[in-house]
Amino acid sequence: MDQRLVDPVDLADVGRGLEQHSRHLRLLATAVHEINRINDIPLILQRLVEVALQLTDAGCGAAGVMNGQHMAFQHYLANGEWRGIDFTFAPGYGVPGQVILTKRPYLSNHAATDPHVIPEIREALQIYNLLNCPILSADDELLGSFEIHNTRDYRPFDAHDQMMLETLAAAASIAMQNARNTEARVQAQDALTNSEQRYQALLEGASDAILVADASTGILLEVNQKAQQLTGRTREELVGQPQTLLHPEELAHYHRARFAENGVAGHTVHTDALLVHKDGRRIPVEIGATVIELGDQRLIQGIFRDLSQNLITQEKLRRYAKLYEATSEGIVITDATRGIVDVNPAFCQVTGYRREEVIGKNPSMLQSGRHDAAFYQAMWESIKATGHWRGEVWNRRKNGEIYPEWLSINAVYDEKGEIVNFVGVFTDISTIKESQERLQRLAHHDPLTDLPNKLLFGARLSHALHRGHRDQTMVAVLFLDLDRFKNVNDTLGHPAGDKLLCQVAARLKLCVREDDTVARLGGDEFTIILENVKDARDIVPVAQKVIDALKTPFSLSNQDLFITVSIGISVFPEDGTDNDTLLKNADSAMYCAKDHGRNNYQFYTRELTQEACERLALETSLRRALEHKEFELHYQPQYCLRREALVGAEALVRWRHPELGMVSPARFIPIAEEIGLIEPLGRWILDTVCTQARFWDDAGFPAIVIAVNLSAMQIMRGSVVQTVRDCLTAAGIPGNRLELELTESVFMGRRAQVVETLDALKELGVSLAIDDFGTGYSSLRYLKRLPIDKLKIDQSFVHEIPGDENDATIARAIMALGRSMQMVVIAEGVETREQEEFLRQEDCDCIQGYRFGRPVAAAVFERFLRNPNGLLNSH
Repeated sequence: MDQRLVDPVDLADVGRGLEQHSRHLRLLATAVHEINRINDIPLILQRLVEVALQLTDAGCGAAGVMNGQHMAFQHYLANGEWRGIDFTFAPGYGVPGQVILTKRPYLSNHAATDPHVIPEIREALQIYNLLNCPILSADDELLGSFEIHNTRDYRPFDAHDQMMLETLAAAASIAMQNARNTEARVQAQDALTNSEQRYQALLEGASDAILVADASTGILLEVNQKAQQLTGRTREELVGQPQTLLHPEELAHYHRARFAENGVAGHTVHTDALLVHKDGRRIPVEIGATVIELGDQRLIQGIFRDLSQNLITQEKLRRYAKLYEATSEGIVITDATRGIVDVNPAFCQVTGYRREEVIGKNPSMLQSGRHDAAFYQAMWESIKATGHWRGEVWNRRKNGEIYPEWLSINAVYDEKGEIVNFVGVFTDISTIKESQERLQRLAHHDPLTDLPNKLLFGARLSHALHRGHRDQTMVAVLFLDLDRFKNVNDTLGHPAGDKLLCQVAARLKLCVREDDTVARLGGDEFTIILENVKDARDIVPVAQKVIDALKTPFSLSNQDLFITVSIGISVFPEDGTDNDTLLKNADSAMYCAKDHGRNNYQFYTRELTQEACERLALETSLRRALEHKEFELHYQPQYCLRREALVGAEALVRWRHPELGMVSPARFIPIAEEIGLIEPLGRWILDTVCTQARFWDDAGFPAIVIAVNLSAMQIMRGSVVQTVRDCLTAAGIPGNRLELELTESVFMGRRAQVVETLDALKELGVSLAIDDFGTGYSSLRYLKRLPIDKLKIDQSFVHEIPGDENDATIARAIMALGRSMQMVVIAEGVETREQEEFLRQEDCDCIQGYRFGRPVAAAVFERFLRNPNGLLNSH
């Protein structure tokens, strides 16, 4: 006996698995085609849910559309019937709210314990498990989502279900966008009229099952009662589905081809076939198919007669064995210990192994190394729990080549419920993946430079403008045109010109951040998108960097070639709020740059150009301000409410520009950080403060603590500890005379480094304070681990107290937090007696503001030191 023969029961399971896989593919293909032809969004969503339930055998489903920032669900499908609902979800609220935030599918097989499933909705709809899939447009806009769920423990949803729903979502996205831009076509009346003519030939009272399908598409149009009984499906479950739904995958195309070949009007084709029952059983039938012409419509009327009692088991085995040998999908059968007992020819063709090389081996011999142990553990746990698993796997052929495959594994059980075999069915999807990646790349990138093309540039600019509008930030569009590029093509030829464009593209990519976009629109025109621009003046360094990057000669045809660039700049939202306007204005500014002699940049508006020039002038002056001793420190008193005395001062840097006068720190501190001057400036401030403290000590003034602001950049650079140590040592004062103020932004990244730096500063004896507390990012769990001594209430919360109850509540909360963590609390921006009395009553430790003194020069501040206990009475 041939040892390769497989138990008929096993082969039946294999056949059913293949049929189910094929049915899903056909149903998906038909559904995508059908959905793309619907121009009414509610109908698209309803059809989407219906197909999703058919694909997953889920019990219930619903679909919602975005309405502003919210997602609204108004229709719900359960037990084959639609009913109205009225659920609206905000971002973060419920499972749809999570999909709004993440734009990713949400799968939960334990709705009862899932924190994102709203209990009221779960109980109202009897949700046991669920899968929600977003519908995204081509530019990543969330159009809506649809959700399926079961009301009882049927089976868990898995990655295959998610993949099928994502495929449906892609089709729905295209259909919904087409429906937005095209007028609805009313076809209901025509369809009704046509259907009345088509269905005249059906004989409802026939003793055999009758099914009528469209000859060109294979879509079922009508069935009689006997057909419903034979297939186990209702009329609603059959009409509108492809007739291949009723045939095993391996035979569906054969029957269609045979009917097409003999499909002469009035001629009947007879054949034996297998019909797939709803419960998965394959019923042998005799089919008499006749082509009927009704006007321009060609129909196929099939009369199905049940032959179950006329066939014997050996005939079934013969057909299953033929399927096993002939299918193009690889099949591997193992015993309960995962030892391979048989493989089909397709397995050998895909993997490169001969049958005798794998018999007795474990399928793990095919592993590629791309998946870790946890992946395989989860796979086998799923098989143990549910009896099956489906997903994408990367395996290795005999020649060492790694390839992707879509794999389905099913467990086979004996009469006692014990696993006797595992059956794996897989398809090599290498060609599909390669084609998808290649087409995606070609559609969105310039073939010469590999930069984003005009299509991808437009999509990214639209996305950037959406984010800019949402985050209230600016977006800059830089339009670049190479000066006299035509001369290169005319003198050196187009191949040399192409090489130059490639080299220019490579340099441009080095001039921007990873999140920015460099694109080629065509010819010698390039564009750059700068996102998250806080100040229009920040665009200037990028434009100048581009100009500088092209100054170095290019090597072409064994000679050096010099090329320059003219740049036009437009800024969202000042210069436009849509793609076309911004690109047009940047183009106009580019021509303005050419008019100004080329090799320069111009903003679209004269005002922005003037601001950019002013910033450059300010940057130039700032670089020599330290050398010219243009900086000075002013000191603002800090008053202790309990002791009613001066206890400290905050040192604030001022820049006395020789032409502009006093320049606000808000203008020059960000520039100093950007151009790398913050560290030498910070060292000068620390050194000056320590020297001043020693001077006051020598003059006999009372010892006070002087606070100095540190920027996040100083902390991250790591040299601040040594700088503080050097300044304290040089001045000869103890560390407890110095307080360092940090903003909350310091704690947003590199937390381990921040803690290490702060601990080192504490070892020097200095105290640490969080400035502007409550306005930034603070994790209380993390705050308790930091060596912080003081919290400073930001003046924005002090300005309106005690009149503004919200600000008063926030101030009380910060003071309570400080007391609970044994920190000193100081309020900034205190200007009135009422503010002082409120803070005194709430037991605030210290206050600072114009009520007690403005920031003044050191010589003026000495009058506060002479009368430290009379500060309040003097104001």
